[in-house]
Amino acid sequence: MISSPREGDEIGNTITVRGRTEPNATASIELFYARRGSTGKQEHMGPVVVTADRYGDFETKPIALKASPSLRSTIDGTLRVTATRPNGTKSEEAVVRVVRSPSNGGG
Repeated sequence: MISSPREGDEIGNTITVRGRTEPNATASIELFYARRGSTGKQEHMGPVVVTADRYGDFETKPIALKASPSLRSTIDGTLRVTATRPNGTKSEEAVVRVVRSPSNGGG
């Protein structure tokens, strides 16, 4: 269901999610992330909801992380996507883990 980013991909301070589901379904995207090694509060973005086109393809606008661009630590993230078909049934949740390293903070 998620074509980009892929498992283990590095992201920048924004993330664009692309994928495929059933035509005209809605995709609900959430991103949970925290500094690597942190035991503190996890940040959360979303849900961002987009509608797939007639072929089932969907794409979000860039989603900005709430972390400072100058943050000097690695951020581990978990992207969770669920689709709702036009008949109201939901898909299984798709999960992808991503990382933002200090050297990739600008993308």
